[in-house]
This record gives sequence, structure tokens and C-alpha cells, in this order.
Amino acid sequence: MSAVRVWWIALAWAALAAALAVCPARGSGEARLRRLVAAGRLAPAAAKTRRAHWPRGLAPAPTAAVVAALPGLALAARFGPAVGLVAGVAGGVGVGSAHRVVRRRRSRQRLAQVTGGLRLLRTELAAGTRPEVALRAAAAEAPAFQPAARAAERGDDVAQALLADQLLAPIGHGWRLAIATGAAPGAILARVEDDLLARAAQAREVSAALAGPRSSALLLAGLPALGVAMGTALGAKPLALLLSTGLGHLLLVAGVMLDVAGLAWTARLITAAERS
Repeated sequence: MSAVRVWWIALAWAALAAALAVCPARGSGEARLRRLVAAGRLAPAAAKTRRAHWPRGLAPAPTAAVVAALPGLALAARFGPAVGLVAGVAGGVGVGSAHRVVRRRRSRQRLAQVTGGLRLLRTELAAGTRPEVALRAAAAEAPAFQPAARAAERGDDVAQALLADQLLAPIGHGWRLAIATGAAPGAILARVEDDLLARAAQAREVSAALAGPRSSALLLAGLPALGVAMGTALGAKPLALLLSTGLGHLLLVAGVMLDVAGLAWTARLITAAERS
């Protein structure tokens, strides 16, 4: 085996190790914290943990790493480790991007469900419905209310069950305030509903404002592939250079790594803008 081939294999293993290092994973400690919050033995704020990894915007789920490695291994067997490395990195970025899109969509859907469930809960309480019945109706609209509904049926602390969910925490504080002061829960929950509606409107505005930067990043990331396609159409045969020569392998790896670095930096900026 030549020294160049050994070098490429070492680089591929290093890239795989880096991918596993930045990939977020939930450990047993984090699961333990969630169980303590659900049992009422720990405040939700104390259970917040931050998984440090770089870059935050591009780290896919562990399953994505396996899916991305399959085409990389197939191409590595045909064209060499360099092409397999590039295919694995590109596949990981693609799957990670799809994972982020699905996660943002589910987050928006969950916020809409919670807002609808809160509106139903407030209406039921204002009509004089018992709390456990009102919470059961809200749970039918939004599954996030199910722990609180079960707590109400058992006679447990409903506010604590609501505080265990970060999105429902304002509802839990309002519920606890209504019990402590004797105020009408409907009036307090109406203010919480206004806050959730304002948060949803702000999220829509931020998403619309960031649609342009996201589209520009995807367009710029695809320009190298477009250039290769145009070169092939003109008869320049860039794929033969990139896939069959040592210089082409170096250029391919360098180009893809720079492209991924640009996507990572753009994703980091967009993520910071979404959280600000």
C-alpha cells in the first residue's frame, strides 16, 4: 500500500472521529434530570443542560451519521478513500440539514398545538368546568397537556407537571399564581395565551426574515456542483480529473471542506439569529 493511500485512510478515520465527536447525544445523566423534574424533585431551570459541540447548526442525529456513511463506503471502494470521504461528509451535511428542517417544523407545530390547547383550557375553566376535565380536553387538543391531565386526575400538583415542560412553564406559573392568590385562572391564562401568540408571531417573522439567507447559502453551496455539470456539458471532463487523479482528489477534498465550512458558518449565524 502506497504512502499516499495510507495518508488518505488516516484522514478518513480522522474525519469520522471528528463527526462522532461533534454529534450530539443524550446521555443517561440528562435522562436522569428529566425524570427528577417529572417527579417534582428538581426545578426545570436546574435541569437545563447544554451539549457543547461544533458546529451547532450542522450536527446531525447519530442515525444520520450511519446513513451518510453508506454511500461514502460504496464510493470509497470504487474511487478511493478521498471520494468516499467527500461523499460521507456531503451526505452527513445533507441529512443534518433535513433533520434541522423537520425539527423546526415540529417545533412550530407543537407551539400551535399548545396555543390551541391553552385556548380550550381557558374557555373550559371560564365556563366552570372542573380542572381535571378541562385539562383532559386540552390534552385531546395538545398531547403536551397529558402529564398535567394525569396529575389532576390523581390529585397531584398540576402546576409542577406543567413546569416540567419548558413550553408549558408559563402556564404552570400562571396556574400556581391563580391557586396562591385565588384569582380566576381564566384571566391569568389569557395573559399567558397572549404571550404564546406573540412568541409564535415573532417566530414566523424571524423565519421569514431568515428565508433569504438560507436560500442564498444553499445556492452558494450548490454552485461548485453546477460548475462541474457545466464543465461536463462543455466536454472538459472535470469528473475524470476529480475522481481519477491524485491532484483531483486533493482539489475535491479541499473544495468540499471549504464548502462545508461555509455552510457551517452560515448555519451558526442563522441559529444565533433565531435564538436572539
